[in-house]
This record gives sequence, structure tokens and C-alpha cells, in this order.
Amino acid sequence: MKSNGLCLLSSHGKLDVREMAEKLQQMEKAEEDEFSTEYVVKIRKSRVGNQEREKLMGEANEFCKEEGIIRTEDKSVGKEVFEGLAGGKVVTIDGTDYVNSEDQCWLKEACTNPGPNACGYGWPNPAGGGISAHQLSATVVCVECCVETSPGCCRKMFPDFCICQDITHKNQLMDCILGNTTHEIDYQDPSGTVVSQTMNFNAFNPEGNPRALKLQVHAHDNFQDMTMIMHAAASGYWHHATLKNNMLLKFGARCHILDLPSDVFPIDIGVNFLETESGNFILNQDDQIISTNTLIVDGTIELGTLHPDIQKLCAASEVVRSRMVPANQTYMEVSTFKLTPGKEIAPSGLMMTSCCSQQVVSTITGACIQWTNPVTGTAIHVHLVVTDDVETDLTCCINNANPGCTPLYPDCCACHCPCADITSPSIFRECLSRPLVLRKPLTQDSVLNNDLGALHTSNLLRAMANLKAANGGSLGYIAHYHGDANGPCGANPCGPNGNSLEFLPWNRLYSVQMDTEIRTQATGVTSKTPTQPFTPATLPYWDWTTNGAGAGSGPMTALPDLVSTPTIIDPIGGLV
Repeated sequence: MKSNGLCLLSSHGKLDVREMAEKLQQMEKAEEDEFSTEYVVKIRKSRVGNQEREKLMGEANEFCKEEGIIRTEDKSVGKEVFEGLAGGKVVTIDGTDYVNSEDQCWLKEACTNPGPNACGYGWPNPAGGGISAHQLSATVVCVECCVETSPGCCRKMFPDFCICQDITHKNQLMDCILGNTTHEIDYQDPSGTVVSQTMNFNAFNPEGNPRALKLQVHAHDNFQDMTMIMHAAASGYWHHATLKNNMLLKFGARCHILDLPSDVFPIDIGVNFLETESGNFILNQDDQIISTNTLIVDGTIELGTLHPDIQKLCAASEVVRSRMVPANQTYMEVSTFKLTPGKEIAPSGLMMTSCCSQQVVSTITGACIQWTNPVTGTAIHVHLVVTDDVETDLTCCINNANPGCTPLYPDCCACHCPCADITSPSIFRECLSRPLVLRKPLTQDSVLNNDLGALHTSNLLRAMANLKAANGGSLGYIAHYHGDANGPCGANPCGPNGNSLEFLPWNRLYSVQMDTEIRTQATGVTSKTPTQPFTPATLPYWDWTTNGAGAGSGPMTALPDLVSTPTIIDPIGGLV
């Protein structure tokens, strides 16, 4: 069935196409009383991707060549239920036959009608009694919920399902549909890389916050980690004249705050995400429309005025008010790694040796994410690509080509990467992580004595916050370096402890891995200004030989206060 820009694909076991065609040929004119009316709901189940679309019969493909296709499950309902759906109500219909042994609670489906609706004449009535059936169809989204006759039965027998009687509003229905679990889809970008994207929804407002939808994609190719958050007003409305600053795009060191566009509907994005996940396919290029954009920064914005989820994510980042405009770059230009050379440290570069000089190079990286195509068509998603004006600088090493100099290039580069070797985002990030900044020692009273200094402390705090935020609020995956990797125990993961000879080198490696992770985080802090894009943070080390109380004071008797103090103030940004 095709209606309102969508094709709804279902299996109709009662329909005999040959019989229908023959009866249609026999019909000349029929009166209204010769029709019996059938009310049908088409429950949306999954999206059909391009690869599956190509396997459909030629007639179906031609019929829906300019429309998206959704698989549905058809169910007959009564007139009262159908009219309730048409009136925008939430209704329940018969679901699974599964009930508990005492028949005190069972599952039904709670549904609402987002459209499209349709009607059709000329359907051979499979029940008899009339020449033809008049079928009225409503496309609905549903979720299984529990009906109970004995209080507490649903919570006991079906704890993962909403209680049908509690679903009295569309917001509650969407809470039950989208839930609080993490959902995931895969898409293929134009380079051929398959990328995973996740979605979360704060259903039922567990912390009393306005509803919010979060999409996340990890770094790939020349794109950085990206998080998008869209949130509603406390009233539940996603678009309102007074609702501003309710969309976040976070990548790199910045959190960009925008107004949610009027043609973007987060609930539709969430439902579409679930339907794509249910389709169990990889979105290919024909399933996507690429939209390349630039974020223009208009000013700063107070973090405390924003949604709590945004506040938590952006606590260690620069927060700016931005607007999105079409970019003058193509997808390939944004996704392809490119260095901008020529920013010399001195008029002729800073001479390291007669063979080598230092040069500052930079690159602009963007981010991308998928969301529902807001217009009709065969493309399921919009592949949203964004950049901003932040450049990430890196000092690298160039060859002076002086005959007879020593040590020869690239040995003369020391710990700087040769500029000529930086040919990909991964190499660029690795070079950023090299130990160009000394690790500083911590004494027992390191905060009190300001052992690290303002710049180093601020860098470290922001890097740790960014690292946790980029990994779901946890540092667990780094902890896995210590105990889950194969190493001195052969094929068995382990972390050597006690009197093991491997204890020191194994934990030294762990420290290096942690330091590398810290250094690669964009902190937004330099000695000049808190808004510059990158200065590497470093992991300090414990100088256990002194407690910081002065010369001859003896070794540490407690953990450094930087570790043991629950609240540390960022000396540059003022953040906790």
C-alpha cells in the first residue's frame, strides 16, 4: 500500500489476487450497502534498505521507486478502536497469546497513529456477505504492554514491559517504545568504512529531566567522536516558540549549542532508528543523503542554563552558541585528511640540529552522524557532516637537507614526527600523543603546594573528563589494558602482581598507555587562553620519596591529595 509518501509492505494471507482481479472485472456499479467495512491497523515493524528493495518484485520496485518502504504487520480491529486511533488516542489491541498460568496478567499492544492512513474499495470480501470489502487502514506504532487483573502481577511476570493501564498519553507510549536501553545501527560511509552509531533515550524522565534523545558515533577516517543531544521542554513539546538551545553537537574540544530545526522530530528519529535496527541491515550509500555543513560560532553560552545531560557531557569543554549553514566543502574534502603546512615557529623554523627544523602544521577535522530523512524519498537517513573553524596544531620535524650534517634526518627529529610521515588522521593523533611535554611529579600535598601548576592541572582535569565522556562515563576500557590483554602469561590474560618479575615492566606499560590516552584528549587549554584547541595533558607520577613538607621530610605516608581529594577546582576554567 502506498500513501502519503510511504510504501507499506505486508503479507496479506487472505488476499487472492487472481480472484480480486476477476471480481473487479465483473463489477460495473456497486451500491454502498453492498460493501462490508474492514478496519485494519498496519503496525510498523522495520525499514527496508536498498539491498532488500532490489530483491522485491519488479512491479513493487517500480511502484515504490520514489518512496521509502516500511514492513508492517496487519491486524483487524473494531470500529471503536480504529476511530480512537484516527482521533489521536492511545489504544490497546490484542497482542501475543502469552499469559501467566493464573490468567491474572497478559500482554497486549498499545498503539498510536502517526499515519499515513488510507482506504480502498474493490477488495474481495474473504468473509462473504458482500461483493466487496471497504478497507480502512491506519498505520500505527505499537509496543507490547501488560494488562493485569491482579495488582503486582505485571511487575512479577513481565518486569520488562510497561503496564497498559499506565499508558494514557503519547509521551508515555513513546517512553515505552524507545525505552532506556542502548540501540545500535551500522552504516557505510562513502569510503567503504562501516561505522556503528548508537541511540539512547531518557524514557520516563528517571532524573526528572525533560526528555532527551542522544546519538553517538566514534571517530573514524578523518572524523572525530561526535555526540548529538536533542531535548524537549518540560511540558514534553519538542518545538515551541520559547524553547531555545535544545540541540547539541559535540566534537573535538567544543560543544556547539543550536536551536532544534523545525523539520527535525527526535521522536521520529528514535522510532526510525528502531525500525532500521529491526531491519538488521547496513545502511549503504543509496539509503543516505549526504548533507555537508559548517558550524558558525556566534558567541558563548552559560553552561548552567542548558539541559542537565548537556551540562554533564560538556563540563570540560568550550561551550558556544552556533548556527549551521551549508558548507563550501564536499564530503570527500571533509573526510580526506589534509595538512596545512607553513606555520613556522621562527622565520626560518626553530633549528633543532643542522639537519632538522621544527614546523607547525594543522588540520581541520569534522564529524558526522546519521538522522532520519525529514522528507519523503527512498533515502532512509541524512548523513549529517559538520566542521567548524577550530584547527588542531602539531609541531613536526622537517629536513634541512644540509650536506654533511649529523645526526641525519629523521634521527635528528628526536621525539617529533617527521612532517612528511603524517599522512593520515591516525598518524596525526599518534604524533599528538608523543611525549613532548614532561611528566611532572606529585608529592603528598600536591594540590596544596601547586606541584603541577595551573596549566598542567587544568589540562589534566579536562582531559580526564573528556576521556570519560567519550567512553560512556567510564574508564573501564583503559583498565582492560591492565588485566585483559595477552602478555607475560602467554595466551591467558593477566596482570602480574606480587613478587612477579614482570610486575614493574607490565605496570610501566600500563602507565604509558594511560599517558597516551590522556595526551590525545583535546583540552581547550593553553598558557595563553582557555579557548585554544589543543595542548597535550600528561599523566603525573608519584614522587614517593617526599611528602612535600620540605627538605628531609621523608617519604609519603598517604596518597597524593590530587588523588584522594574528591573535589578539585579547575584553576583556569573554574570547573569542578
